[in-house]
Amino acid sequence: MRVLLGQSGLAVVFAAQPVLAQVPTPPAPANKIDGVVISAPSQAGVQTRIDRRSYSLSDDLQAKAGSIGDALGNLPSVEVDPEGKLSLRGDPNVTILVDGKPSGLFKGAGRAAALQQLPADRYARVEIITNPSAAFDANGSGGVINLISKKAKGAGITGALQANVGDQGLANGAGNLGYNSGKLSLNGDLSVRRNILKKRTREHRELSGDVESDGVYQGRTSAYFGNLHLSAEYEAGERTQLSADAHHLRLDWVTHEADAFDIRSPGRETSSTRVGRKTYRVYDDEVETQLVRKFAGEDHDLTLDLDHSATINKDRQPYAYLGGAPASGAYQARDFDQHQTLTRLSADYRKPLPKDTKLTAGVQVEDDGYLYENSGARGGDAATARPDPSLTNRFHYGQVVSAAYATLERPFGKLTALMGLRVESARIKTEQLTLGGTHRDTDTRAFPSLHLSYALDDHRQLKGSYTQRIERPDPDDLNPFPNTAGALTVTAGNPALKPEETRGIETSYEYRDGPAYRLATVFYRDIRDTVTDIVTPLEGGTLLSTRQNLGLKRNVGLELSAGGRLTSKLTYTASTTATYSEIEAEGLTGAKTRSALLVGGKGSLNCQITPADLFQLNAQLHAKRLTPQGYAPAYSTLNLGFRHKIDERLSLVATARDVLNSSQAREYVTQPGLRQSVEYDSNSRRFTLGLSYAFGGKLKKPSNFDYGG
Repeated sequence: MRVLLGQSGLAVVFAAQPVLAQVPTPPAPANKIDGVVISAPSQAGVQTRIDRRSYSLSDDLQAKAGSIGDALGNLPSVEVDPEGKLSLRGDPNVTILVDGKPSGLFKGAGRAAALQQLPADRYARVEIITNPSAAFDANGSGGVINLISKKAKGAGITGALQANVGDQGLANGAGNLGYNSGKLSLNGDLSVRRNILKKRTREHRELSGDVESDGVYQGRTSAYFGNLHLSAEYEAGERTQLSADAHHLRLDWVTHEADAFDIRSPGRETSSTRVGRKTYRVYDDEVETQLVRKFAGEDHDLTLDLDHSATINKDRQPYAYLGGAPASGAYQARDFDQHQTLTRLSADYRKPLPKDTKLTAGVQVEDDGYLYENSGARGGDAATARPDPSLTNRFHYGQVVSAAYATLERPFGKLTALMGLRVESARIKTEQLTLGGTHRDTDTRAFPSLHLSYALDDHRQLKGSYTQRIERPDPDDLNPFPNTAGALTVTAGNPALKPEETRGIETSYEYRDGPAYRLATVFYRDIRDTVTDIVTPLEGGTLLSTRQNLGLKRNVGLELSAGGRLTSKLTYTASTTATYSEIEAEGLTGAKTRSALLVGGKGSLNCQITPADLFQLNAQLHAKRLTPQGYAPAYSTLNLGFRHKIDERLSLVATARDVLNSSQAREYVTQPGLRQSVEYDSNSRRFTLGLSYAFGGKLKKPSNFDYGG
């Protein structure tokens, strides 16, 4: 999270992502005091630019008490399953940014937990960029999701308080306080959240040799989240601005598990139950500094950023077996520690040129470091367990990516072209510190991008784009040391993984007329060296899950979106995506390719019953997901929300999520020697009731949110 500079609070994001800086900075989508919600015109909820679409969260009632994963799942193109796994048009390789910058929270194994626990109310809007320009990091073959934080602005002292309670142990609270006077602005916010997650997984396997297994895995998780954020910005002169941000975040998951499973083979049957109390903790500290130097003329400036973050993940997994214990003993404990550091230095320059041409250019250096320290113990019980050297492993991963980019935007009458080129050089070093062995790799590539926009008239536009992207393997995917992921599942990385390469083409038609909009997009993705999860049967009914490069994957799809006003009190939004997906799976399922038509959609209906009362209905159909070895069928979700404004500063919000308790995921694998079905059931249905209050400052009606014009 960061507080940005400039008169509107968005100018620095536009400097860091220079393409956006080509129009005057827009006003904030809602009142400048966080917590006060005054609805803007209907068209304010969606905005489009030549290279992205942006969605306001100000009127999403689920976002008031829910997680950022809940809010993202309501947006077109985005899918978030009950496990917290995110995808963009079916591609899970999505880069998540916060105010235009990477965050350690959304990298690696902790991303799903962060999506499930981070409060959505911290963010004002979400930018969805399916075909990013050269101004963005090239990593993330599925695209980029940029979370734009709320900014506390206003004269003197401003602030807001918010609290929500719900069934099944849900409770959260937040507060922010800001002081703005003259050249100095100080802001701080604190948020806490508690949630109870219940999950039951049922699994059935049929393996070669007439081996079958059944398992029921049940867990109850108490999840706690806390975040403290402080920021300062200072106008050092008419042309120089300084800012600094710091925040500390902690996430704690405590899970009580009870797993029952049995394995049957000719002449033998083994049944067992294991119980455990797992703990998973995340500590994240980030510091960001920024200097903006403005030159003569509009949109002519230089922005320097230096950011550093340190993230620690601690995962403790002790288990006691009740009957059917492994030969190594009835008690097993595994500890997984991950230490991650991320340092990023960037310089971005903007300059207007003749004939309304705009140049943006920049250089960036990002240094990522990961240290994995795994250990374990075995024995008859916790008191007699001794360290097991076979469970001890240390693995180091380091990556330095140096990049330079330039984009040029120029209008040619009704046609506007945005051309870009990005060059990235990645230096990667992996060290298996326990087993020995070091691997180094250097990769330099160029990533061109082209975006075109043609204005048919004041209401209609045609757009087209071409980009090239890459998906470099995560450190987890490269570490070959095996980890237990369940009673009958072992995971391991693959150090031979190669990065994915993606070429994307999109064409779209957009119509806007007041509150009404219609968007139609045809997209094509050509993905080479596709990285996917592969499961392989081992002896005794256990499966090994690892990642491999396959051949080619193609996605061709049509996405339709619409919104507007039905009556004076009713507004709506709706979207649907149909994708034909084809995956090369030769040697896995007996077929050379697997293909399927995947259809999903979502929609919302808003009824402004009275000026103070808003009712909201949201429905989602999650598309079927195709994998090289199987598929996950479609499922649906229905959410309800109600908001009552007691006055202009105090509001009451009630929500009901997954009213029909229908968002229960399934997965199936079918290949020679293995048939597997997995069913995930969770307590996704929940109800919340909350209050929000704002104080200080001066209330103002918001301006139009649509900076796209």
